[in-house]
Amino acid sequence: MILPSLDTLLRLIALFLLVVPSLATDLLKSDEAAVVPTFTIMDVLSSNSSFSSFIRSLQHSDLIDYVNELENVTLLAPTNTAFRNLGISTLLLNESVLNRFIVDHPIRSKDVDGVRIFKTLNSHASPFLKNLHVPILFDKNIDGFYVENSLVGLPDLVAPASNSVVHGLDSLLIDKKMSFCDFFSRVDSSAPNVSISIFSKLLSVNKLCSSSKFTNVTLLIPSDKYLSELFTKTELNYLISSRGTDDRLNILSNFILKGMYGGNLGRNAVKAKNFLKQSISLSSHFKGSEIRVNNLTGSFTANFLLSDAIIHYFDSEVLKNPQIPTFTPRKFLEGINETDLVDEVDFRKLSYLIDDPALNQTIFIPKDLSSLQSDDSVRVLGQAKNNLLYQFVEGNVIFDHNKLLTSKFCSQTSLGHCQKIKASVRNRNSILFNDHYTVYPKRYSIANTYIYFVDDDYLIPPKLENAVTPVDRCAKTLQYLDSQGVLKSFKNNGGLGYTVFLPTSDAWSSLDLTLDFLKNHRDHLTDVLKGMVLNGLVYGDFEGNDSFQGLGGDNITLQRYSKDASFITLNGEYDLPFSFESEILFKDGVAFPINQVPFPNNLTISIEQLIETAHAKEFLSILKAVNLTGLISDPGYSFLVPSSATLKMSNITSLTRDPDFLRKFVLMHILPENSMKKIINCEPLIPTLLNNTHLKCHRIASGGLMLQISEGNDREVRILRQGLTTSNSGIFLLDKPLNPDWLDSHNGPSVHLRLPLVSVFIGIILGMIILASVVSFCFVFTLGSEKKNGAAFYEDDQGPENDQSEQNASQGQSGSTNANNGTSESTTLLQGTSQIGYGAAHSENGESRNSKSRNGDLNNGKVGSTSGFIERYSEHSKSRAINCPQN
Repeated sequence: MILPSLDTLLRLIALFLLVVPSLATDLLKSDEAAVVPTFTIMDVLSSNSSFSSFIRSLQHSDLIDYVNELENVTLLAPTNTAFRNLGISTLLLNESVLNRFIVDHPIRSKDVDGVRIFKTLNSHASPFLKNLHVPILFDKNIDGFYVENSLVGLPDLVAPASNSVVHGLDSLLIDKKMSFCDFFSRVDSSAPNVSISIFSKLLSVNKLCSSSKFTNVTLLIPSDKYLSELFTKTELNYLISSRGTDDRLNILSNFILKGMYGGNLGRNAVKAKNFLKQSISLSSHFKGSEIRVNNLTGSFTANFLLSDAIIHYFDSEVLKNPQIPTFTPRKFLEGINETDLVDEVDFRKLSYLIDDPALNQTIFIPKDLSSLQSDDSVRVLGQAKNNLLYQFVEGNVIFDHNKLLTSKFCSQTSLGHCQKIKASVRNRNSILFNDHYTVYPKRYSIANTYIYFVDDDYLIPPKLENAVTPVDRCAKTLQYLDSQGVLKSFKNNGGLGYTVFLPTSDAWSSLDLTLDFLKNHRDHLTDVLKGMVLNGLVYGDFEGNDSFQGLGGDNITLQRYSKDASFITLNGEYDLPFSFESEILFKDGVAFPINQVPFPNNLTISIEQLIETAHAKEFLSILKAVNLTGLISDPGYSFLVPSSATLKMSNITSLTRDPDFLRKFVLMHILPENSMKKIINCEPLIPTLLNNTHLKCHRIASGGLMLQISEGNDREVRILRQGLTTSNSGIFLLDKPLNPDWLDSHNGPSVHLRLPLVSVFIGIILGMIILASVVSFCFVFTLGSEKKNGAAFYEDDQGPENDQSEQNASQGQSGSTNANNGTSESTTLLQGTSQIGYGAAHSENGESRNSKSRNGDLNNGKVGSTSGFIERYSEHSKSRAINCPQN
């Protein structure tokens, strides 16, 4: 045996080492080919008859090759049951639609525990972002394995050749998911059973979603309840308005996260950012069926999928401290649709009043803003600006009592400070501004600003003559102020403003003769008027003591003990009504109606001036004649003054009477101190300067005063008018003079019966009734007598007539005829007597009928019978005439 050489042996070993590994590799490959099948997705579908309808749909849509080429995916294939449930046999598909059924990686049922969200191959999820894939939800729980809402009837069919998995679904996933913005534009028909109408409105109004291009997001949607607690109704109205778009976007950005988060997020929380760039922590619970925000708030409903968003709903607080924009008065006004007012404020360059939330103020909004819209001229614009400022008041106003409010309309020229608003609180639901405008009690609050509504467009107080109403009854004062030019003097007084006291018309009328004097001396009237105008402002809440300069330059003092006092004392003399309720605000200050006419300290009105005003100079002549003119200047005396005309009519003049009479006359007409008040009060005993001579007063029905000498007869004089001096004395103008002769009670009738007009009228009526009764009685009595006597006459006349008829019958035919004629006339005469009412008429008719009878009887020789009747009838007539009284 020949052994191989060493070289040959080495070559054989090397060849073995090269061949054996190659054979081993081939053997391994052949084994693997025998174990791993070559199934594709189409092989899986074809091998199961449950997918026959789906395969036909793929064939008709020419998508077999597309499906065969798929790798590393999960195909969600509808079974024949899904087609039968819809009542169709095939489905027309295209690649885009088919991609809704295909998840971008293989998922077996064991990979799903709870809720998982995956991406499909459909990359047309967003209208704003390319290649964003539509999400799809897998849910495996004790009820089964679901994809979206479809039960997976044939799970985990593996296609190893393409590394893919097929799940057979019992229903079709043909509904296209809406995009985020499209969904919220149709939320009413598509929202789940959670109230999200407010959030939807915030997002969809004015196409905010599409204009902001929200996509690929996660929404943490709060419920309506939460948003209603977070915002008032007015704030929500503002947010959904076009003017609230920016703030609305900022609010929504709290709840919108960048990226899509949902399902089972794992054990660790996921950090996401919202559109305000705030970090938000998301965690899943209950295997992804609940999403929690910042590990505090759990979702009410989670994992609602849209094509480019995932929505989680919360019925309680979502975020602890969401970033909310500051709400200013501007935003509030826009929220209550007062955009016209906002625009007007901006136009007048007063925006700071509604943009600063720190301002402590109250705004009063009239319902009608028409007066603020006029832009015809610079003057009108300035006035409108003042009116706007008058609607803004310093401080937060609560109407719990009457108060003066300080507006933001401030004038340094006339008032010297900001104009006031008079707020009268009658009750909780009745509030008046400046006595004219009703304030609605409902109060709105925003930041540090209160807002009320007023029923009408209220303006700044007008001029004095326009501010005073007829109810104040001060028209006469305004007339005098105007005629004397005082109103024109209300100009710049150094910013002090004016306080005006306005006597009522009754107050002026009570001056009587004094007013006539003032009218005759216009300079004095002007002094009186200027004395009622103070340089300075005294409002209804004034109390204490203060001094002011009158418009005429004199010093005027005011005193009021408390704010509740109903009067104020002027110059220590006049107690004038004064209260918050009576004050009248006007352009340049404040006014108060009063019931007196106060005179300035430098004004003097004397008795002599009043006597001259009363046209009673003759009385002055009599005073001079008896040397008593000095009493006129004594402030302690008042005078009863007859006019010159009545003195002359009574023949009492300085020339016609002796000095003793005139002296008594004058003293009788002079009243000592305090007697004037006694007359005004109409007291029963009023002294005069004449010794032991007093007057007594009584008031008549018309209200006038009558005077009578107590120690004399009952003759009276009437007080016609009166006038007061500035020294508290005065005169009374009489309708006639008091006569010293009346002191002797025998110079006149001792008794005067004074009967009121009503008593006289009653007496006349009673007299007429008595007279009518007497006449009626007489008439009834006479009528009864006539009937009785008439019957007797008829019986007496029948005898002669019958006798005569018998005689005529025995004498023959002609006599019978005449007798019948006579009887006829007698009957006619009797009928006449029964129809006549009174004796005079009877006599006349009797004579007439007597003539006729006489003529008839002359022809028949029958004179005696008729004359007897006539005689008796005449007697009857006389008796009636006697019994009836003659008027």
